[in-house]
Amino acid sequence: MFYEGMFLVDNDLAVKSPEGAAKLVADVIEKYGGRILHQERWDERKLTYEIRGKKRATYLIAYFEAAGDAVKNIYRQVEIHDELLRALILERSDRREALLAAAKEGRIPGPKFSVAPETEGLGTERRDGPRWDRDRDRDRDRGDRGFRGGDRRPFNPAPPPDQP
Repeated sequence: MFYEGMFLVDNDLAVKSPEGAAKLVADVIEKYGGRILHQERWDERKLTYEIRGKKRATYLIAYFEAAGDAVKNIYRQVEIHDELLRALILERSDRREALLAAAKEGRIPGPKFSVAPETEGLGTERRDGPRWDRDRDRDRDRGDRGFRGGDRRPFNPAPPPDQP
């Protein structure tokens, strides 16, 4: 069967040794009889939430052939390896030729990221639009809200003491 796999690799490993990260993914796939047809680095991204204490990861996409029972073993190996954070493997036999042709031409289908990893989230990007700077709107003057302290009555006032 033909599969498309997206692997999140620890960014420390991918930056130090991009070939090592690709080899790690290839070794996991080939360990269970898989044959890689195409593999490449997709992008480095900041994660939405931490995975195993990591805030950034490198996405590697791989097109490979493997037996159906190999997929659960690949997922198991992803859980065991500290450098492999996550994986998503889809059976794509219906689009095998189109995906391989696009991959060989450098047109991997899927989203393309527009923000470079170095500037992501640092506020250096310039974006125009009515809702881009939402925090600015939260800091606006909220007007006169009246005196807010000290003169309020207690919620459950104590009964007045008996006077002689």
